[in-house]
Amino acid sequence: MKSILIFIATAMLNTTAFAQKITENKIPTAVLVSFKTKFPAATKTTWEMENKSEYEAEFMIDRTKHSAKFTKSGKWMETETEIKIAELPKEVSQTIAKEFAGFSVEKANMAETSNNGTVYKVKVKKGKEIYNVTVTASGKTLKKVIEKK
Repeated sequence: MKSILIFIATAMLNTTAFAQKITENKIPTAVLVSFKTKFPAATKTTWEMENKSEYEAEFMIDRTKHSAKFTKSGKWMETETEIKIAELPKEVSQTIAKEFAGFSVEKANMAETSNNGTVYKVKVKKGKEIYNVTVTASGKTLKKVIEKK
């Protein structure tokens, strides 16, 4: 009986730890208004509930993938835009090359945030080792997170 309860508790924690896809009619009006005001040209929009207080929209503008996060009250937090690796600023590329020698850059995003201005989120890989790195435009590393599979 004890092991069944542990299994159920673990399963519940795992389901709440990941973003859940939701339909637009479940999004708070304040979030939708903020999104449509900030991104009037957005198409192919899908929504996820990141946690109890954040919503993320994934969408296209001019054949480019974007995502934007909002609080449940509609405050914009961040917009990520997929960019080509060659579009990374020189300072960002130099930081990645120095701190992750021998790693290959797998993916790059430019993120505009309400807290840090413009930053770059870069995924690097060497063998089975994968890191998600956040770097300022001037090349300062803000965050390094190892990706677990």
